Amino acid sequence: MSDERKPVWPWIVALLIGLPVMYVASFGPACWFAATTGVGYRVGPSRPLILYWPLGWCAETWGWENTIGRTVNWYAKAFLPHDGSVGLPVRSDGTSWRPIVSDGR
Repeated sequence: MSDERKPVWPWIVALLIGLPVMYVASFGPACWFAATTGVGYRVGPSRPLILYWPLGWCAETWGWENTIGRTVNWYAKAFLPHDGSVGLPVRSDGTSWRPIVSDGR
């Protein structure tokens, strides 16, 4: 048996790149889940989307008409059902949120 250890740094690099990518990629399906399970934004933010408040905060801070805001809005709408809607939290405590409503396509 050899006492040589395999390097750990490739795993660290993969996690540092992969986890943020998976976080952002899972945002659209989470919007679909929130809209189809009936936990849309009737009276406040969608509870399943509270994990995605940093995306809402970035879009709110830099403007919904900016590239980041338009991208967040587009990606959320891409997964919404025909008549779906969700409330995207823009603060970590869930007191501020933005409604995202399907275009009806």
